[in-house]
Amino acid sequence: MKSRIPKHSLVVSCQALSDEPLHGSIHMAVMARAAAEGGAQGIRANSVEDVRAIKQAVDLPVIGLWKKDYEGYDIYITPTLEDALAIAKAGADIVAIDATGRPRPDGLSLRQTLSMLKDAGVTVMADISTYEEGVSAAQWGADYISTTLSGIHHIHRLSFRTSSWSNSLRARFRYLL
Repeated sequence: MKSRIPKHSLVVSCQALSDEPLHGSIHMAVMARAAAEGGAQGIRANSVEDVRAIKQAVDLPVIGLWKKDYEGYDIYITPTLEDALAIAKAGADIVAIDATGRPRPDGLSLRQTLSMLKDAGVTVMADISTYEEGVSAAQWGADYISTTLSGIHHIHRLSFRTSSWSNSLRARFRYLL
């Protein structure tokens, strides 16, 4: 697979939750345009609406995700297979999912979710919090590995230095963001 985002390039997160002043697809699309004009090579966006708006506003790869709360579950970055497929259908070039191994609201394991997404032709970014999660996600079919969730102390009580294990992942796997 050829990377959709050039190595060593800037990916800008254009996200605002409903309780934040810049919430709304119109704002996120304008932010994405500004990021593109500033040299970004990719955009990370939250929600079906924002992915659609940003895809119309810029000609850059979009990493789509859906931050959703499900009662009784800590996982919130594209928690279910259905959420991931909706983000892909909205036009995301890459779909980011929580790959921490925490229980998923749809009852699927991470491995099952990755397999089903790959069968559907979805390019997947695994958001991880540990080196081991990155290795597992890559072995199970994730196209990209992102250390987005590193340092989330409520996931793992251990304190660790992200740079050492992310460098190990980078050396082992081709696409680490």
